[in-house]
Amino acid sequence: MHEILGEDFFRKKPVIGVIHLMPLPGSPKYEGSFEEILERALNDAKNYIEGGVDAVIVENFGDKPFAIRVREAETLAAISIISYTIKK
Repeated sequence: MHEILGEDFFRKKPVIGVIHLMPLPGSPKYEGSFEEILERALNDAKNYIEGGVDAVIVENFGDKPFAIRVREAETLAAISIISYTIKK
């Protein structure tokens, strides 16, 4: 883990922002605009970074009611694409 986050991350009290995604494909409340979900997540990440957070976590908060494990391939793919794009 130290290789990913760097030594300085563990020497101070890091601030971690949470990006709560809108309902994703495969969710009962998904409204059909993946581009809007991605754009909002990128904007949230940008605001967090500009505000000085040290890291972000991406969560599928909009997918209520939650399953114990996400099993829908389209939901997993959406989270992966969004997370990868944010990292870039």
